[in-house]
Amino acid sequence: MKILLKILVAPFALALSLLAALLVFLFDICAVLLTIASVILTVLGVALFFTPTPIGGIVFLFLAFLLSPYGLQAAAGSLLWALDGGKSALYRFWQVKQPRAILARSRGGLNGPPLSHGKEE
Repeated sequence: MKILLKILVAPFALALSLLAALLVFLFDICAVLLTIASVILTVLGVALFFTPTPIGGIVFLFLAFLLSPYGLQAAAGSLLWALDGGKSALYRFWQVKQPRAILARSRGGLNGPPLSHGKEE
């Protein structure tokens, strides 16, 4: 039953892996472009403070903050981190590993006799 479930999970793990790689690539490109736009908006926002209507400067600085690495980029980064965590959880489910304690006990370690693996002595 578990093998059947692993066979069903394999395409989802592969699709999630490819999606995560694509999104990280796009995120890196967009982060550079959004940071440049944030710098431009910050300069314009500061310049607008010296006009008769400084409310435009406040709006531009708010937009610059949203485009900065501390605004929407941070939110997108945390979503990518969660997506990568889901991918890692699927891969951990997909792989079968024995715990280290069982491996050590089978070799006579961890202060115990070696496991017999179903063989009667």
